[in-house]
Amino acid sequence: MNIFHQCYARCSGIAAKCVNGGVSNPRHCSTKCICPAGYGGALCNTRPPACGATLAATSTWTTKKVTVGDPAITQTANVYKSCTDWIRAPAGKIVQIRVTALQGVNCSNGCWVHAIEPKIDTDKRLTNS
Repeated sequence: MNIFHQCYARCSGIAAKCVNGGVSNPRHCSTKCICPAGYGGALCNTRPPACGATLAATSTWTTKKVTVGDPAITQTANVYKSCTDWIRAPAGKIVQIRVTALQGVNCSNGCWVHAIEPKIDTDKRLTNS
């Protein structure tokens, strides 16, 4: 089946100019990328469309309340909701985040049920770095 669908095929010719750690999609080598979590669009240069916002960093602390999980859901689901916020700062400035409270969060090894995941490394493919 993998051979029939050409899953092992390599891109030949012009590859898409992927950013943020994305790689050329072997089915659409010159036009689309496979993006790491937190990135979307054909070239991995936009936020995923599901939910979230692009926020502007300021020189003073700004508060954003984030709700993780839904208390109405009491059973483990096979799907999860992922929201991506991007915080943009002027060139040369550093973004700081501060978590002040976690309420009702059931965190276990790996925090796969409720989690926040700041991407702080220059390699945007990495998680929990």
